[in-house]
Formats: sequence, C-alpha cells, structure tokens
Amino acid sequence: KIKKNDIILYGDQGRVPLNLHIFSNMKIAFHIDTYVGTEYKIEKALLFDLNIVFHPDFDILFDKKGIGNTLVLPHAIEIDKIVDDIQQIRNYEIAFVGDTKRKQYSIRKKHVNAIKSCFKINNTDKFYPYDEMLKLYQESHCTLNIPRNEYLIDANLRAFEAMGSGSVLINYWPSELDKIGFEPDVDYLSFQNEEELREKLSHLLKNPFELEKIRANGYLKTKNNHTYD
Repeated sequence: KIKKNDIILYGDQGRVPLNLHIFSNMKIAFHIDTYVGTEYKIEKALLFDLNIVFHPDFDILFDKKGIGNTLVLPHAIEIDKIVDDIQQIRNYEIAFVGDTKRKQYSIRKKHVNAIKSCFKINNTDKFYPYDEMLKLYQESHCTLNIPRNEYLIDANLRAFEAMGSGSVLINYWPSELDKIGFEPDVDYLSFQNEEELREKLSHLLKNPFELEKIRANGYLKTKNNHTYD
C-alpha cells in the first residue's frame, strides 16, 4: 500500500501502472538503457516528476520534447568493488567478458577474434559470475570493452568495473566516456578498428611506464568521480 510520504520509483521494466496519475506522491523514473525505445520512454516520462537518464545528451533530447525534469546519472561502480591497490600480479595481457554470440554483438566478436591469437587472454567463451569477473579484471593488464552494435558509444557498467579494478580500459571510440570527464589515450585506451586495437595494445604492453600511467589515471578518476556511494 502506498503511503502519503512514499516516493514511487519506476525501474524501466514492464508497463507503467495505469492508475499512476491518481497518486500525488513524488514519482521518479529510471530510464536505464535510454537509447532503447527512446520515443516510448519520452511518452512515459510525462507521467513522472523526475526522470533519470543514464546516458549524456538524452536530457537535452527529453527537454526538446517538453520533459524538463530530467537528470543525467551515468553508470558507475559500487564503492566497495573498487580495489585498494592497483599494483597487483597480472596473469593476462588483456581480459574480455561478454556475449559474442548474438547478432547485436557481431562487432564485438570481430574484434575479440582479432586479438585472441596475438595476446595472452582469458577464456572468452566462459560465463563469469560478477565477483569472478572483477577478479579477472584485477589480474589483467587491460580489459577490452565493446558495447552492442546499435550503441557503440555506450559508457556502460563494464568500463567502470574495469577501471575500478585497476585494469587499463581499452574502449571502442567515440565514446560517451569523453562527455563525463574521461580523456581517450589518457584515462583509457581508444581504438576504432581491429588493426588499431592490435597496434595500440601491443605498444602499450611494450611500454610499461605508459601503461601504468593510463592505469592510474583511469582508476583514480573512477574512484573519485564515478562510484555509487
């Protein structure tokens, strides 16, 4: 039962209750994958007092559609998942965890296949539970992140999990990361195709000073500015 001072939260799953309008309570909606079904999300947004989007610039789009009550809350990492020490033993040159089988991840699959035979990498076909995935990142010099085909610029959770684990993030570019305070090839390593990925990764692994500098930059920026605390 909803009480007078309760806040109604909608987590972007399923239909909006048809009787939502009868409640005078504060109503907040989280539009997590804002780039999926955006027009429908904008329609739903009209029913809420505050709309939270997880990707930069969607607040501008919402505002143009008459939704002025929008806040950008980019993805981040839980503060207790941030490692205390980034100077750890690294068993892998690069780590990758993620789906490569479905059609929307074909670009990801192409790039993973391009580095499998060139670098020491984990079993990319294995499913990793969350804590095991973080441990893998902690044991890897670098972590590869390529979002889904239709939104390659996504600053997704994996980016922050990698940097928070003390691994150098190697991220497809352009990226939303640049709009929330990160700088390519300073805080993370950027690439646009398979050849550039191989060349930049090879160069970084041969230059440990440069690698450690990017590692520290990404880690500190994540720890200081991009945690859920």
